[in-house]
Amino acid sequence: MNTTTNVKVYVDDKEVRKTLAMLSVSLGERVRKKGARKALGTVKNKLQTLWLSAMYRGKSPHRKAIAKATKVDVRRNGKTPGSPIIAEVGVVYGAKGGKGAKGRQRIWHLLEHGFRSHGSSNVYSNAPTHLREAVRERRSWIQAKRKEIFSTIKGGKFEAKRARSKAMKEMYAAAREQWADVATYQGQKRETIEQSKADGSGHMIAGSKRSTRFIAANFQAIMNDISASVLAEAKQVLGGRNVS
Repeated sequence: MNTTTNVKVYVDDKEVRKTLAMLSVSLGERVRKKGARKALGTVKNKLQTLWLSAMYRGKSPHRKAIAKATKVDVRRNGKTPGSPIIAEVGVVYGAKGGKGAKGRQRIWHLLEHGFRSHGSSNVYSNAPTHLREAVRERRSWIQAKRKEIFSTIKGGKFEAKRARSKAMKEMYAAAREQWADVATYQGQKRETIEQSKADGSGHMIAGSKRSTRFIAANFQAIMNDISASVLAEAKQVLGGRNVS
């Protein structure tokens, strides 16, 4: 599913660049990060309010989870100080979405971008009775093994990520071999879903585009706020001096 929205903006950052140039590289990086976090914090709060006020037929815990999992992430995109800063705000899936979300935020992309509903067809059928215990055993085994892999192979470097990826692939291969019946059932279910899509069955439920519309409409203001926030932080570090 393509969920990309292109927005073209222009930000006059001459004064920001001049002011940052008066700081050391490492201090300038801290200033840029702090300014971006402060500006995006407001955006995060507005997105949370949007989802908490959303009206859907579904249960409210999911919308509350989406709000709780909406977070700001600002980090350096490179190894050396002075590298570009990547600033993101959005709904975080997985454990990093926070304990308060409890995984319920994982329907955000469905509510935001829409999905194809197949009603009560066998696309949504559960595993056969004789496989359900095996499915639960497999899930528990994978959770334990995944936790073991991530606790043993730590770090964010390329080598660590590659080692974790290799270990995860080996783990899933072992699971397919140990629970062959479950693997066969899951493969057949995936084929059923793909065939259903190919046949054009079901009907599309339109997405709300709440987050997308908000960001598209306010992106210029958000970028201006980030620029102003970074400038304010830099001037505070410099003791309030102006740059001419």
